[in-house]
Amino acid sequence: MDSSSELIAAAATLNRGGIIAYPTETVYGLGCLPNNTDAIKQLLAIKQRPVEKGLILIGANPQQLSPYVSDLDDHLWQKLSGLKNGNTPHRTTTWIVPAAKSVSRWIRGNRDTLAVRITKHTDAHALCLACNSALISTSANESGLPPAQSHTDLSPALLSQLDYILRGECGNDSVPSRIEDIISGEIIRA
Repeated sequence: MDSSSELIAAAATLNRGGIIAYPTETVYGLGCLPNNTDAIKQLLAIKQRPVEKGLILIGANPQQLSPYVSDLDDHLWQKLSGLKNGNTPHRTTTWIVPAAKSVSRWIRGNRDTLAVRITKHTDAHALCLACNSALISTSANESGLPPAQSHTDLSPALLSQLDYILRGECGNDSVPSRIEDIISGEIIRA
């Protein structure tokens, strides 16, 4: 990211209900605030993603994710945070957790669970802090097409529908995040 003014502009766009593209640990992501149903619907339309699949939430810390998560004890929160040995700190992990009853179907899809991640990516982390909120995070591509690895890879069709692009470098993870059910330990994607 080039400057704090870009971060401020991206956060302001999100707080106004906008959809942005931003770098993450693995690929460029599309995001909006999880408390804005209209923005979530718009993001799903842009991505051409069925609501049934659900979306990922990222946060800068456990406090940003806790309103969306149900029934995790301290041990599991430590695991989610990367403080327990069960987590592999060298690899980005997205956790499947029980969703709080208040979590909208627009976020969780047809499930009683939710995909969450505490982001370690500098720009995504700073963006969550600037918004003082978790963010919806999904790869920056239309469903079925390869995700963008850089802001220069964003398709013109996608670009025309976004409200802001936070320029920056994606992390060094060359593969999508691993996905693990935090309660059962089942690896959904290695």
